[in-house]
Amino acid sequence: MTERKMSPASLENLKMGSIANNRDKIRCNFTLLPETKKWLAASGNASERIDDMVSKWLKGELVGKGKLDEAEAKIKALKEQLGEQKSTGMVESILENWEGKVKESRGKSAGGQPSERYKYVAQLLGELKQALKE
Repeated sequence: MTERKMSPASLENLKMGSIANNRDKIRCNFTLLPETKKWLAASGNASERIDDMVSKWLKGELVGKGKLDEAEAKIKALKEQLGEQKSTGMVESILENWEGKVKESRGKSAGGQPSERYKYVAQLLGELKQALKE
């Protein structure tokens, strides 16, 4: 058997610790599932990937499965409500009202374009109409 030797620079880094290396990090050992290890290794630097994931979690950019399930339930309820309102014509009435405001804004401008505010409203109206068709 050949003995593995660590480079002198690596040994010195271990003696000095992470703070001496200008890194405010600590070394830890964890037991991971094989698929987790494979996923972490796919990025090249598993430590950076873990730090990035934890950072996103702390910022609220990642959500747990329970939150996703809750969001799906709310979306389903909203779709049902939309279906009920579509049958009464309420949604169409609201859309027509806002389309009138966009047309009025176009009529007031010299170039026939709606104001910036109503450009956004016009975009949203288009998206809502498309969603209603689906």
